[in-house]
Amino acid sequence: MWLWVWAMLLLFARLRGVIVLVLHYDTVQLGPELIIRFLVLILITKTIKVNAYNKENVHSSSIKLSNTCLH
Repeated sequence: MWLWVWAMLLLFARLRGVIVLVLHYDTVQLGPELIIRFLVLILITKTIKVNAYNKENVHSSSIKLSNTCLH
């Protein structure tokens, strides 16, 4: 049951953002500590995505620089 709730919350966060999560919280009346844990989880995943994106950008820009130096 709780696994299904977590899956639905993750789906809502990916599709609509935190606003839908708040609406879902009002309709289902989940515990506030669950919402806090979920928001922390969202922040962690966004931070990981940003870090991975920045690493890809740095890597691709260094390849571009090396290509321009060769020509």
